[in-house]
Amino acid sequence: MQRRDVMGVTAGILITSGCIGGQEESQETEDNQTEDGSSKETSGQTTDEPLYEIGEQGDLLLSVDAFPEGWEQIEMANSDDTTAEATFSNADGTLSVYMSASILDSVAGTKEAFERYKSRFREPQELETGDESFWDTREDQALTVFRHSNALGEVRAARITREGQEPNISRSQNYALDLYNHWQSVTQ
Repeated sequence: MQRRDVMGVTAGILITSGCIGGQEESQETEDNQTEDGSSKETSGQTTDEPLYEIGEQGDLLLSVDAFPEGWEQIEMANSDDTTAEATFSNADGTLSVYMSASILDSVAGTKEAFERYKSRFREPQELETGDESFWDTREDQALTVFRHSNALGEVRAARITREGQEPNISRSQNYALDLYNHWQSVTQ
C-alpha cells in the first residue's frame, strides 16, 4: 500500500468515526467544590473556571518535533472553530498518529461531551491522564481521549502492515501523555 493510500485510509477512518468537538452549554456542576463552597484544585483536578479559550486549540497540538527524526506532519482541515487536528506519519508510512484538541465554553459542558464520547465505545479503559481519560480500540486503530478543564484531547495511532492497519495502543497512550504534558506547559 502506498503512503498516500495509507493516509487516505487513516483520514477516512478518522472522519467517519466522528469528532469530539463542538460547543456545549450546560450548568456548572459542584464536583470540584469543598464543603464551604470554595473550589478545590489538586494535581488531578481543576476548578470549574475554564483554563482554555476557544481559538487556542491550535497551540495545544504537538509539533512534528515531538516525534522521532524522519516523521512528517500532514495537516487536516478543522471540523469547526473549536477543534484543531493534525496527522503525523513516519518516513516509510508504516506508523500513523492522529491528534486533535477541542476547546469548549465550559468545564461542565466539556465533562458532558467527554462522557457522551466515552459512551460510544464498547470497552473503554480508564487512564490517569488529565482530569479524566480512557483508551480503547476501534476497528484498526487505538484511541486515547482525555479531558483537562474545558479541553479535550484525542490521539489515535495505527501500525500499517501488509495485511492492513492495526491498533497501536502504546503509541496512542504515550503521545496522549505527551500531548497532556504539552498542555501543562501552555497553561503555566
